[in-house]
Amino acid sequence: MASIAGALAAAVPASLASQPGDTLLTKLNESGPLIEAAAGGATAFNDGEKRSRISTCMAEMVELAVKLGPAGLFVGWNERLWHVGTIVVVQLLINDAVKHAFGL
Repeated sequence: MASIAGALAAAVPASLASQPGDTLLTKLNESGPLIEAAAGGATAFNDGEKRSRISTCMAEMVELAVKLGPAGLFVGWNERLWHVGTIVVVQLLINDAVKHAFGL
């Protein structure tokens, strides 16, 4: 029971930390594959072009974050908590079972 409580305690900050970035990427990709274009996509770009594309991407992310505001960055957090929580709990329970099996 303590393992489950500890795993859930780890899942909450993990989901909180990852939600804003996931929200931004989802919103950016709704308007087109900006991240892929910033990274160079299928075309080779020289360093100056890559820096320019990455700067454009970062500027759009900042603009979108300001537009969404703190509350908008956490839309869908409940669903993410269930998703991340399930993964974290299962991983930590498996880890705990393996440690007990080997007497660690």
